[in-house]
Amino acid sequence: LYSSAASDVYKRQHVMFATGAGAIPIPLLDFAGVTAVQLDMMKKLTNLYNDNYSENVGKAFIASITSTSLARMGASLIKAIPGIGTALGVVSMSVMSGASTYALGNVITHFLDKGIGLEDINEDLARKVYEENLEKGKKVAEDLKNKAEQKMEEMSDDDFEIPTPSEDVEPTSTPNNPPPKAEPENDVYAELM
Repeated sequence: LYSSAASDVYKRQHVMFATGAGAIPIPLLDFAGVTAVQLDMMKKLTNLYNDNYSENVGKAFIASITSTSLARMGASLIKAIPGIGTALGVVSMSVMSGASTYALGNVITHFLDKGIGLEDINEDLARKVYEENLEKGKKVAEDLKNKAEQKMEEMSDDDFEIPTPSEDVEPTSTPNNPPPKAEPENDVYAELM
């Protein structure tokens, strides 16, 4: 009936986005970014299953299901500690954000596959499904993060080369010689001064 492959693509994309948003080094901005990614995932999944979507219901659903919200906020706040706190916070928040998004996506599709809409989901059962998927989500998020880092390492500096102007073109101005000032013939403002 519904494409499991399409929902898997949405979930995977949003896990990557959430992992990236979790790496934002500014405390609480990362948390807001991850929440926005999760809400977008919920909207796309509910649209795929022709279910009604409401951002208010989505926010309430995320808050009630993701018991790691406080843990994610703690990881976000750790970033405020200069140096080691920033490094620890970025790594932990990044992986937890991806894992939480993975688990949340699986909760949503678990119920939507059964024809149960967001507003009708049993919260206790949803939390159980969420917790079962959270550990697997940590591995998925870590794997995605590692693959992205590996791709970045494989890229050479030539991939990021900034073209330089050819030598036969003369620069129009140099930093030491500013362009001459234009002096209009009828400068009303100069006359007032």
